[in-house]
Amino acid sequence: MKAFIAKMTFHINQTGNDSQFDIQYRVIFGENAEDAARRTKEIGQLEEETIIGENGQMINWQFMTFEMLDLEELNSGYQFDSQTIEVSDPNLYISFLETKQGKKQMAHL
Repeated sequence: MKAFIAKMTFHINQTGNDSQFDIQYRVIFGENAEDAARRTKEIGQLEEETIIGENGQMINWQFMTFEMLDLEELNSGYQFDSQTIEVSDPNLYISFLETKQGKKQMAHL
């Protein structure tokens, strides 16, 4: 089995609200790229659903599209995602990151 990263996009449509798009990165194993793509489509379709929110609004999750990255074809240091976060209190955010990292390090002891 080969490992791939699937970038999956879902459209979240809520009655009376702006549309949202959820981007998910998942590790997918397959015999080859075609098999991994088939598995990704199956997962995306299984995750589609319509639910009723707390205030009675319909929330519809619809699988839109995906991109595949073959891990064997990536070079060390390859950037497949980036995120810029704007905060009003950088010290609070830095404290949050340090606390989060500390918890991860303790979990590995």
